[in-house]
Amino acid sequence: MIRKEPGHNIRAWRASKGLSLRRLANRLINDDGSQIISYASLSRIEKGEQEYTQSVLEGIAAALGTDAGSLIMRNPTQDKALYSIWDQIPATKREAAMAMLEGLAKTGT
Repeated sequence: MIRKEPGHNIRAWRASKGLSLRRLANRLINDDGSQIISYASLSRIEKGEQEYTQSVLEGIAAALGTDAGSLIMRNPTQDKALYSIWDQIPATKREAAMAMLEGLAKTGT
């Protein structure tokens, strides 16, 4: 089954990291040194033409420096999205940022 929308943002994440399909596929290596998937399979996954397993999704996420959930929910090219802004906040300031957001949610100001 070919889907119009693949239901993930793998291509956007790969492009945001400046990687070709081959380079990303070459990063997808099992512990024994074997390749997890070929670049052709990766291409079909990006297009929504091939299904993927959770382990493949997690491998792709690790190779792209993110998590599996982000590959599904986040498009890294959306600069004004909340998660993109969150990523720009230094880790030492995130607790304070969260407190500010919680206050805004409760009071509206």
